[in-house]
Amino acid sequence: MGSSSRYSDMGHMGHMGHMGHMGHSSGADAALGPTRRSGYDSPLLANALIMNRDGVVGPYQPPTSAPKELEPNEPGNLELWYPTVRASLYVFELMRDLGFEVNEANPGAPRMKLLVVTQRAQFARTPLVVMSRPNLAVFVEQLRWVHGYAQLRQDRTSEILAQLGGPIDFLAALGFMRPERARWTLELLSATQELAGTVQNQFKHVLACRRPIEYSAQIQPMVLTPGHGALPSGHATEAFAMATVLFAVMSAPVNPAGPEKYANREANRYRPQIFGTAERIAANRTVAGVHFPLDSIAGAILGITLGRYVIARATGGGDVKPMRFRGHRVSAADNPDFALLDLLREDLSEFRPDSASKPYCRSIGGDNAVVPVNGDAPLLHWLWYKAAAEWPA
Repeated sequence: MGSSSRYSDMGHMGHMGHMGHMGHSSGADAALGPTRRSGYDSPLLANALIMNRDGVVGPYQPPTSAPKELEPNEPGNLELWYPTVRASLYVFELMRDLGFEVNEANPGAPRMKLLVVTQRAQFARTPLVVMSRPNLAVFVEQLRWVHGYAQLRQDRTSEILAQLGGPIDFLAALGFMRPERARWTLELLSATQELAGTVQNQFKHVLACRRPIEYSAQIQPMVLTPGHGALPSGHATEAFAMATVLFAVMSAPVNPAGPEKYANREANRYRPQIFGTAERIAANRTVAGVHFPLDSIAGAILGITLGRYVIARATGGGDVKPMRFRGHRVSAADNPDFALLDLLREDLSEFRPDSASKPYCRSIGGDNAVVPVNGDAPLLHWLWYKAAAEWPA
């Protein structure tokens, strides 16, 4: 068989449970009483509301005027909707231009492409991320890293357990991100996390890499091993996607018509902390015994690229550097550990050029190659500038 292409219109995913807390955990809802917060399914509240209406409503009186119609398809209406509804709308816009292509020509070396639509009229699609699976001998050799990292488990237990639900609490600690102060930034990061989770699971399924526990009874993970493939690491993908978006929105101009796409608001002082946190979250999954270092390498490449895709979609369009994780080029003799500076320049601003990069991390088409990403995403555009306004100069 040759390549099989599956174009994914996955924006219907409205089940995003981890986003549901974003809107109703803050100021307005906190002002409601405990019975009201429990919802209208409370028998006590329902009966009390019936009795209250009976006591005050009186005879029916037709309204003297009707409320003004809402503008159709107006981004500003998002503020009226429930958080999970907003979440599904954001993710639909993010997923609308993405698809996947699986190379089934060589079952022994599976490879998968994440594609992005660059010309909708012609339905032209261009690879944004390509990944291939390392061979069995490489994973066996990687067990040495997993075994060695286990020495850190006692020191990092609290971190590892707190990070089981994802990176948001640790990224939020880098800025003043209380829900009532950074509501829209938190929603932007949650939408990014949902996108990363959807895309990474496609790669995990196709590449079908086994977990460390399946190779050796000596690994004995300190947490339950997740029930899906190892590569790319989901924690690494989500952490680096969210870190990339967080740094960008902290640096973004509030005025979308401003002369610079990104203003320098001394956000560079946050960059080492933001990306250092993402790196540590990824490494902790190896400490816990559920991931190989290569899983985090692949996840970092995918996550940073997805983060840049989110930025381009939300800010009117832009160019994103397409990247490749060449797992088939890793040898057992290489046996790389995960270190962010093996992938990024020292200032953490960009991937290393191909000439200075590891053989498993390469751009697609050369150092100057870019993929143009469409920016016609009005809901993401609205969300982006609401979030940017939460980070004054």
